[in-house]
Amino acid sequence: MRRDRLRTIGVAGASVALAAWFMISGCGKSEDRVSHNAQRAPVAVSTVMAASQGLADYTTVSGRVQPIMRAELAASVMARVREVRVSEGSRVAAGDVLVVLDANRASAEASRAHAGVMTAQAALEQARLQSDIQATASETGLTKAQQDLRMAESGARVEEKIQADEGLRQAEADRTRAAEMLDMLREGARVQERAQAAQAVDAARAQVAQAREGLAALIEGARPQEREQARQSVEQAEAGLRAAQARLGEVQDQRAAQMQAQLATAEAAFETADATFQRMRALYEAEVISEQRFDEAKLAHQTALNQLTVARQEASLFSDGPDGEAVAQAREAVRQAEAAALQARQQASLVEEGPRQQEIEVARQRVAAAEAGLAQAEQQASLVEEGPRTQEIRQAEEALRQAEAQVEIARQQREMAYSGARPEELEQVRGAYLLAVAGMAEADIAVQAVEAAQAQVAYAAAAARAAQVMVDDHIIRAPFDGVVIGRSVDPGDMASPGMILITIEPDAVFRLHCQVPERQLANLHLGQALSVTLDSLPDEDLTGEVSSITPAADPTTGTALVKVDLLPHEGVRSGMFGRLHIPLSKEQAVTIPAEAVWSKESLTGAWVVADGRAMLRFARFGREEAGRVEVLSGIHADDQVIVDAPATLKDGDPVTPSGAGGASAEVAE
Repeated sequence: MRRDRLRTIGVAGASVALAAWFMISGCGKSEDRVSHNAQRAPVAVSTVMAASQGLADYTTVSGRVQPIMRAELAASVMARVREVRVSEGSRVAAGDVLVVLDANRASAEASRAHAGVMTAQAALEQARLQSDIQATASETGLTKAQQDLRMAESGARVEEKIQADEGLRQAEADRTRAAEMLDMLREGARVQERAQAAQAVDAARAQVAQAREGLAALIEGARPQEREQARQSVEQAEAGLRAAQARLGEVQDQRAAQMQAQLATAEAAFETADATFQRMRALYEAEVISEQRFDEAKLAHQTALNQLTVARQEASLFSDGPDGEAVAQAREAVRQAEAAALQARQQASLVEEGPRQQEIEVARQRVAAAEAGLAQAEQQASLVEEGPRTQEIRQAEEALRQAEAQVEIARQQREMAYSGARPEELEQVRGAYLLAVAGMAEADIAVQAVEAAQAQVAYAAAAARAAQVMVDDHIIRAPFDGVVIGRSVDPGDMASPGMILITIEPDAVFRLHCQVPERQLANLHLGQALSVTLDSLPDEDLTGEVSSITPAADPTTGTALVKVDLLPHEGVRSGMFGRLHIPLSKEQAVTIPAEAVWSKESLTGAWVVADGRAMLRFARFGREEAGRVEVLSGIHADDQVIVDAPATLKDGDPVTPSGAGGASAEVAE
């Protein structure tokens, strides 16, 4: 609240001002002025009644403007400063690089650590490959050795004997078929083979006739009914395409609206949770609320953030990612409709334009191919009539010899299955089984080698992360948006752990710290809006909100620290001297609108209406609140005061009042 407009004029000053006014106005001519003003037309003026209302009394405490938070960025390693990218007064954003330290040694260590990770990963892959190979070989060898040992010790099982019998029968059947084929070739073609050759010739002739008819149809061209049918097919296909496109648009619009609604809901929920979290964090830092309440607000904030992230990801997938099932089906329908429309247009174009020379040439090639097939069928029929050649008989004889050899092999296997293994063979099989069991132990060792390689990869990855953290420690970044208020290093300086390099503060969020007497604490509460004035901004009325009240007063000074968050203002800076105006109680006082106050040099007063005429009445004024000024003397309650009096208005002019003529509902309340 502004109180620089409080004015007090002493009794002696009022007497001097009144005498001066009479000298200026000319008291000796009052009767002439009244007589003259009586002849003037009444002036329409807006009036209100001077009203009695409660005005708050205030007390003022001083304080200093401080930032909501401050970051003193220190080095965590000893290194030489290579680059400083900001100066005092520089504005920075969260994440901006402020200072770069020489990180050659740390970078080398990080590179070596990353190389160690790659080496460990390569060793792990090699160990896994070796383990897989060893495991496969060991399991296969053990399975085979177990089967061989079981067969050698107990003889072949029933199913193995059955398998041997079936193998022998199959080999004998193959030998029989080979012998029959040889006999057939030696005897010549049978009656049914000649009939099959004749049927192949007839089929080839039919294909030649069909190809020739197609060529003739192309040369002749399409008939009128074929053109009409093609045109109708095009219209139907295009109508289907339009319907599919409309359906696709509807599905996409529905999905877009759904995504936007979900995103808007998530954003609104996050904004509410974020505002609550920021307020709770400020209260927690001021030790006003418990840690449990702050954790609840933090959890709600994180939950809202996760939901917003999911909604944004879904919206991003909708715009950039794969389509949903409904959209994909609609797209597929559009694609099929487009293909059908394109095919119908092409067919109609062919019908309208007639066959192209290229199509006729293709038809002629088909005729030629059919004729070539006919010639081949006739040649094959001729070979059947003539009988097999010597080469075919020799091939059949070789196939018979191979079939007889397979019969002999199958017979030997059957004899082994029924007779069992000899003692030396049994001993050999047992030795192979023991070697296979030892191979399984080697597979276990290979698995242990894989586990050791995995541990080495984890160790190397941890070392790489530690090395990267060391590299990152050589880059000093801004933790939040703000302005640099302190810089203590230059390029070439040696930084040491704990040494402050850069100090930053928020550039738009400040609070006033005041030591308030404990007797005034009862007039304050959290969230209360108060008036603040700063000496550096004498013409500005600032508003602040009480964000923190120290629970206990200092026993030495009898005051408690009160923090008041200031609304953003471009002129506010850290360290400014300010005053906090604390309301105490309300007292009744006569007030008039601030627009009704008249002033000239050191004189103050107001125009009032008396007996239908304007009268300038001198007055003293005090505090101003909510657009109304306290009257200390000169004007009484229920006086009719002129608001925004015309500049030409003179003392004694007849007036016609208009307006409410009294206090407004807000003032009366």
